[in-house]
Parts: sequence; structure tokens; C-alpha cells
Amino acid sequence: MKDMNNRTRIRQSASAMLPLKLEKHVEFVGDIQWMPLLSEDEANRKWLMRNCTLCEHEFSDEDLDDGPKCPSCNAMERTRTMPILMHYLQKMNQNWFEGEYLAFALTNLEEKIIRPHYGELCSVSLYGSYRANHQLGMDIRDLSRFEDRRFCATFSCLIFDYLTEHDKALRELNRVIKNEGVFITHIANYRLSDNDDEPVETGRISAGPDSFTYLGDDTIPSINVGKEWFFRALDRAGFTPGLIAIRDPPTEEHFLWFVGIKRAQ
Repeated sequence: MKDMNNRTRIRQSASAMLPLKLEKHVEFVGDIQWMPLLSEDEANRKWLMRNCTLCEHEFSDEDLDDGPKCPSCNAMERTRTMPILMHYLQKMNQNWFEGEYLAFALTNLEEKIIRPHYGELCSVSLYGSYRANHQLGMDIRDLSRFEDRRFCATFSCLIFDYLTEHDKALRELNRVIKNEGVFITHIANYRLSDNDDEPVETGRISAGPDSFTYLGDDTIPSINVGKEWFFRALDRAGFTPGLIAIRDPPTEEHFLWFVGIKRAQ
């Protein structure tokens, strides 16, 4: 009966997905231990409107006209939401300050934000080399190089955007995460539909002059998926699922992060 009640709450949370236009600095769903919600005044003092959350550069109208990237530190909008994300994950991360975490295609700016919350980094990617001691050729759908329950957390950004086998990847991630460990990922807003659509390939992506150059002659799929479907997929894989929408202070655009806490096995 308890499991049925949990699944009912998950279904209700997933069906009440977040609005596309936020009225607050964050909104979240999911039966996990978020930090208490700050008031808008508290949030605006902590993360000043119009300011980059990483370097505190104050965006002018001209800056915003030139594009969303911070002219001082080059942080994109989604990256600027990460300090806010990590604030609200503090309760979940409180036991993992010395734990090893697995990160896919982690940029230097992302590492700077995540580093204070975990211990040693295991840096991997399928394509491209990101730093010294980086492991190349790592497919998120096959993590057989790693033993069960090795990592305290996993982080990825724009990874599930380029594969259809989400269930398989989530099961592998659940296998290598410790009990009560943390799963974090971001999927681009334009790839998320407001329904229960399973992942579907909408096209193929090839290397361009300034993008995906690491692909060479290879191509990768371009994916769309329903927010509700992915939320429930986390539950199927053995996570207690959560979803948080965070407003980027300079642009006031929102970005969604999926979070999962591995249930004890």
C-alpha cells in the first residue's frame, strides 16, 4: 500500500508539471529533500537580478541585446542557474562532500560550481577530451567499466538530448550510484514536451564549422521527450524523482533540471 501511495504521488507530481513562464525564482516538484524555498526578496538578495550568478557581472541592456552569454565569464543561461540548483540540493548533498562523482562532458565552469559539493571528480565523455585524466569513449548506456555503487553522484548536461535509450542509461546510472546518491541532468527546454511522450528521434546532427566538431564524419540523433515521461522514467530506474525549474536572473528565462535520489537497494 505504501508503494502504491508513493507511485500515486509521483503520478500526480508528474501530471502537475511546471509552467513555462515562472512567477518565482524557482518551482519544484518531487518527494525529495529540497532546501526550504527562499522568499523572492531573499532570492533576489542572494542572486541579484540582472547579475551573473558566477562572476556577478551586471548585464546592461546592450549586453542582453548582444546575446545571453555573460560577457565577463562566458557563462550561458543554463550554467548560471547551477549555483541556484546546488543551493536547493544541499540537504541531498550533505553526506557527499568527500564522495567521488561521475560527470559527463563537464565544462570548467560547471566544475567550478559543483566542486565544493563533492569530492573527487571522475570525468568522462563519449566524444572530446575535457581535462587531464579524462576518460574518453564512455557511453552513458554502458558503464561496465565501473563497479556497482561507486559514485555518490552523477552529473550531465545536454546528454539525454542525443540518445533515445533513456531507460537503459538511467538503469546504468542507478547501478553505479550509491544508495541515497544524487542524479542530476539538464535537458534543453525546446526538447521537452508537456506530456508523456517517450524519447523520439527528430533528426540527425552532424559536425558544423563551430559546433559538434568532435563528431568528425559521425552523426548523432536529435531527441524530443515528454517531461512527464522522463520524470517517471527516473522512478522506473530506481530513483525518487524530482524536477526543478530555475529562473536565470539576467534573462529571466527558466531552465529545467531533473534530480533523482537513489532508493536504497
